[in-house]
Amino acid sequence: LPADATLAFELKRFEASSGKARASGTLQARRDAAGAWTVKSDGTLQSFDVAAWWPAATAGRSSDLNGAWDADLQLPVRAASGTSAAASTGTPAGDLLDTLRGAADLTLKASTLAGVPLSGKAALKAPGRGLRLEADLQVAANTLRLKGGMAAGQHDWRAEVEAPALAALAPLLALVSPTVPAAQGWAPSAGTLQASATANGRWPALRSEGRLQLNTLRTPQLQLDQG
Repeated sequence: LPADATLAFELKRFEASSGKARASGTLQARRDAAGAWTVKSDGTLQSFDVAAWWPAATAGRSSDLNGAWDADLQLPVRAASGTSAAASTGTPAGDLLDTLRGAADLTLKASTLAGVPLSGKAALKAPGRGLRLEADLQVAANTLRLKGGMAAGQHDWRAEVEAPALAALAPLLALVSPTVPAAQGWAPSAGTLQASATANGRWPALRSEGRLQLNTLRTPQLQLDQG
């Protein structure tokens, strides 16, 4: 290690390809003499097929993933040095992230996984006095939304699920069935789901409430008309 305790790691450009699939990006990680970290990364996926690189993870089912990411984050000395203390003392990790600075964006353009259409985006903004996160994921006709953040140790989160086509999710459960055989027994052949949940307050004393409505759910293990 350098005498001044600085560290630096850089991938000026990494690329992977197989057929028409492409993945490329950059990565920089630096720790200054005071112990603060800076991490930067950006990249793209184009027609990326996970099965070509990790067949066991996808049960051989092809995918077509397209997207991009861009992150520029700084973890100040107080937060960086506190992460190990959090693990040993039980300090809420969220308190340590109050001073996180920077932004990160992830975009999943029109893609498929095991034949299921996917798209989505997520954005993290951290001005150094807390953080905000917004994320949307579209899976076939089903939508998951997450919005919220934290500041001064106070959390405020909201999640919503609108799933009028649960049957479209069955191929995704089939991906994990080789390692979790019971999952296939819960693969839906019909059903709709609406759900929402909120959580706010200081960890671990969060106040939460939620709503869940299931209709005409059909799986090999469960038949539910309404719940």
